[in-house]
Amino acid sequence: MFDQLFERPHALARQLSAPLVEERRRYLCHCHTQEFSRSSLRLTAQLLVATAEYLRLDDRPSAIITLQEVEEAGSRWSQRVSLPPIENPRLSRQRFVHSATGWLPFLGRLEIPSTPGKPYDPLVADFAEFLRNLGKLALQICRHAVDDLCAPAFPLLPIEDVAANLPIQKDELAVDSNRGAQLRCLTAALQVC
Repeated sequence: MFDQLFERPHALARQLSAPLVEERRRYLCHCHTQEFSRSSLRLTAQLLVATAEYLRLDDRPSAIITLQEVEEAGSRWSQRVSLPPIENPRLSRQRFVHSATGWLPFLGRLEIPSTPGKPYDPLVADFAEFLRNLGKLALQICRHAVDDLCAPAFPLLPIEDVAANLPIQKDELAVDSNRGAQLRCLTAALQVC
């Protein structure tokens, strides 16, 4: 892969002598299958060398790297002295961070920060639990409702199909008004979607 991207002997030697050659080659092949242009592959290859060196990945073979470490390394990378001088350090840093955060998960070495919760997450969880209690059909509805928020592609189901898949009998609806109310709520939700 490297010999297809770099024609000058010193550039090719730099790629082949830098740390994690095989890991970088595999990632570049992956990028090639994602239809990166030749110039994008060359830039990515250069940034992967910088990532391996600035994060000292070869010295820490099993270390999980945090996003903060990547950003700090990107800042150091963008402030380095180089010939020709770096004209846009902000862009240089962004490219470094983008490249590193693409490669490190590929290696399984980036600590993915947990996403902060939303204020309505408990309500969604309660609603999901309510739907789970209604049976298999309700679980499918929950997945579609949460993922698609009732996208137009979600098919409308006849009430007979809904009732047939619920863990209750039709005669129970008359006796248990709470279950009847749940079924009416579910039916209304399906009709809105």
